[in-house]
Amino acid sequence: MNRAERRKAGITAKPRTYVLTDAELEKIKQEIKRNAVDEAFVMLLGIPLLVMRDHHGFGKMRITRFMEAMLGWYEGICDGTASIKDVLDVLKSEADIDVTVDAKRIMVETRAQKKDEKRAGA
Repeated sequence: MNRAERRKAGITAKPRTYVLTDAELEKIKQEIKRNAVDEAFVMLLGIPLLVMRDHHGFGKMRITRFMEAMLGWYEGICDGTASIKDVLDVLKSEADIDVTVDAKRIMVETRAQKKDEKRAGA
């Protein structure tokens, strides 16, 4: 936007400009990314906790154990001792739950759903 366009738009202050090194820019990006992940994790931890309390009768003790287990996995993923792939592999092999991301949409399929689809198609 040039000076005439800024005046026409009513913008009188000159826009600030900053000079950052690549390292500084990368640090800012990582901080923003970490904050976004932390916010998403809080939301994705809070919803299951409410569902377990409201719909499945979980009390403080069971909810606390669940939350501690979730935080353990989260910390493991953050420090590199575990990965999302590990989580998804365990869910698929031990609980027959297949979680995939397809075109920016999360898909969850259980073995029971697969059986229902086969029955409907037969």
